[in-house]
Amino acid sequence: MNFSCFTYASRDPDSDPEYLSTGSANVDELLGGGVCSGEIMEVFGEQGTGKTQLALSLCRSASMNGGSALVIDADGSVDIQRLREMEVLEDAVHIVRMCNADRIIACLIHVLPKMLVKIGNVRVLVLDSMAVVSRAATMDHPIKRCQILAGRLGYLGNRYNCAVVVINDAKSVAETQAILQSDSEHPVVPTAAMGVQWTHICPTRLALVTDMYGTRQAVLVKSARQACGHTTFDIGPSGICDIY
Repeated sequence: MNFSCFTYASRDPDSDPEYLSTGSANVDELLGGGVCSGEIMEVFGEQGTGKTQLALSLCRSASMNGGSALVIDADGSVDIQRLREMEVLEDAVHIVRMCNADRIIACLIHVLPKMLVKIGNVRVLVLDSMAVVSRAATMDHPIKRCQILAGRLGYLGNRYNCAVVVINDAKSVAETQAILQSDSEHPVVPTAAMGVQWTHICPTRLALVTDMYGTRQAVLVKSARQACGHTTFDIGPSGICDIY
């Protein structure tokens, strides 16, 4: 079989949360058990820090546990060959490719609910990435598009009890000094794209950074369920993993 490819709410407090593993025990512990169903988690960082790899690792976890994944690929970052290398079950990952913010919003309203029902047991819904919103030209205020997009994603995650992961860019290291200081216990994280207003939209925010020694770090910047903190991780043949 081939990968299926097509060219703000929170979880119900009365339901038991389900957690999807990132592939790293350290990152799962940082998040309180993994990525929580019914919630939106933003993953942000500079290019090459592992954002898309984390998203693909969540797809792998969903497929390995009898579930499915639905990915909106707005940047062309999702590499089907990489999914094969990770031994992801191909019929469990469904990719929607579109690079127009208004079409994505329309898709979230009119198309994705039907797809979620048809696919069944979708454990994770990924948008990679929010950069497409800032490039849209039909609205004057990008943050307004973000609010609409996040609100719809949150509704779908809550309605279909799946984790929602939004990939976001960050400003450059030079601008933010987003490195791990050798004389500090805590990483200095980059500023996510879309500005300060965007930071209030997602209930959980995870920054991925690389320190001056090349060590990958995951930093929990915001969470309603967990104390913020940080941990190390690596990227292996099967995706996100711990450092051994």
